[in-house]
Amino acid sequence: MTQPPQTGDPVVDEVLEDLHATAEQPLGDRAAAAALAQRRLQERLTESSPGNAASAIQRVAGATPSA
Repeated sequence: MTQPPQTGDPVVDEVLEDLHATAEQPLGDRAAAAALAQRRLQERLTESSPGNAASAIQRVAGATPSA
């Protein structure tokens, strides 16, 4: 089985790896994993939006963003 591409963003890479790991699972499990991946990627995009730079930098660095 091939590996998912590496994007350089640890959050996105983790999402892709998790989704890739479901390749041989039943369709229902894959659909649930795809829905979760979509939510996590949307959250990542929101964190990376203009105005959220500090949060995005903290996330990439492995820190938990402050509220």
